[in-house]
Amino acid sequence: MANNEQLEILSKGVEFWNKWRMDNPQISIDLQEAHLYGADLRRVNLAGANLLLADLCKAILTEASLFEA
Repeated sequence: MANNEQLEILSKGVEFWNKWRMDNPQISIDLQEAHLYGADLRRVNLAGANLLLADLCKAILTEASLFEA
């Protein structure tokens, strides 16, 4: 199950999320089973994130960082 606090941060927008990621590099990202259907995630940093069974259908992932996700 996805971390609700992290989903809330992501819902504040990509710029907010990416800044939070830069400020908190030690935190593991858990978006397992997250409902991100149709989300605009352009340029989002999801490197190393747990995306197991996350719904990314129709999500916009242009230039997203998904390294080791």
